[in-house]
Amino acid sequence: MSRSDSKLDPTDPRAHLHRNLQRRVLFGLIGICVVLALVLVPISVNAELRLDIARGLGLVPANEGELIATGDSGATLIVIPTEHKHQSSDLTELRFLAAFIAWPESGALRLESLNGGEDLVLPFGSYEHISASPDGRQLYMRGDDLAVLIDVPSVSITAEMPAASGPEVSWDWRTAIWAHGAFICDRVSNTASWIGCFPRPGFASYLAGDWQLDLHRYGNPDEVHEVMRGLGFRPTIGFTEDDTWLYIHNEHGIRRFNVPEITGTD
Repeated sequence: MSRSDSKLDPTDPRAHLHRNLQRRVLFGLIGICVVLALVLVPISVNAELRLDIARGLGLVPANEGELIATGDSGATLIVIPTEHKHQSSDLTELRFLAAFIAWPESGALRLESLNGGEDLVLPFGSYEHISASPDGRQLYMRGDDLAVLIDVPSVSITAEMPAASGPEVSWDWRTAIWAHGAFICDRVSNTASWIGCFPRPGFASYLAGDWQLDLHRYGNPDEVHEVMRGLGFRPTIGFTEDDTWLYIHNEHGIRRFNVPEITGTD
């Protein structure tokens, strides 16, 4: 039989069936493409949806902690870096104390102490500069017109002054607390039990979330506990005095995690 003879004659009834089959296959492929587009396009453009899917599949840590303040609340986490002598050398290391949450309220600023004590109300509604003594016992906060010096352990104002004048202290009050360098793995807890680390992003980081926070056992980098995979800028983190709570803050809000639960040490 020649090649031309192998083709269906247009008058053959089977030719109609062949064309119907071709159309059904074509429409089926188009339908599959439409469904894939409806599923994949939202996932590709919605970072939060991708992260939720990855959490549900167990590809990234599912823990989101306890939401303390939303991103639009205006609340800020105040973490004080304190200087300590390194345990195995003469070098100085920083430890990160989660000291207060600052809540804006009716033209004032309320400091919620995270380590016991009553709340403290400041005579201004926002601050433009904040610094602390190396031992973390004094905190200087400056608003538009006024500034205050705070005794951190007693959660009390020890001096109030015009914003144009600085406090009478011996330490460097001009350097803000956020100006202290922080690297990928150096957020040491206050009892030097844990180190907060942000692992370098792997392939999954580009698909689900912008950063991941882990806790490493101080002195034993092989003991690692995953905390959270999140969105946005890398957060500020700090520990309460007894290392019971870990607080994190970025543009998506303030969250806290129970350290003994995460590390299995409760």
